[in-house]
Amino acid sequence: MIDHKLRPLIDPPLNSLAKILAGKGLKANQVTVTGFLIGLTAMPLIAIQYYDLALLAVVLNRVADGLADIGCLGGYDSFTVTLAMLLEALGISDPGRAGADAASGRFDRAGDLPLNTHGGQLGFGQPDLAGGMTHVVEAVRQLRGEALGRQIPNATSALVTGNGATMSEAVALVLGAEA
Repeated sequence: MIDHKLRPLIDPPLNSLAKILAGKGLKANQVTVTGFLIGLTAMPLIAIQYYDLALLAVVLNRVADGLADIGCLGGYDSFTVTLAMLLEALGISDPGRAGADAASGRFDRAGDLPLNTHGGQLGFGQPDLAGGMTHVVEAVRQLRGEALGRQIPNATSALVTGNGATMSEAVALVLGAEA
């Protein structure tokens, strides 16, 4: 993901825009949902060959999606490759770079996106059908400030993912703490 390189350039104008929107009473979730709806228009625009408008829809969706604001990630990790594929599919890691990002400490508790702070299923084993719930429980503990010995400072949002049936099913849950 190139966000960490672009953030110093795009954050100042986006922060200014965010202050204006907040001043008008718009909440972060409203911006995210609006961005999602704009993003949905990209495929029909491509189908009717309005490529410039489709690109604009994708860019606006990416700017509004809030993924960069996720404080911690509970990524379903039934296998190492499953987790690597998730990180790359979400754009968190560039293709083929999830392992290098992990090795660099990016996903450690002190990294820019703490991942599976409870050890994940790769750390403690897969508890059969309840495997994905361990990630939900950990995310809630992080957001409540109750993750003893592994607490992320100021955790306010979490993304939890799950998959099953040989990756033919997937789910994502975004959780947030009230300010």
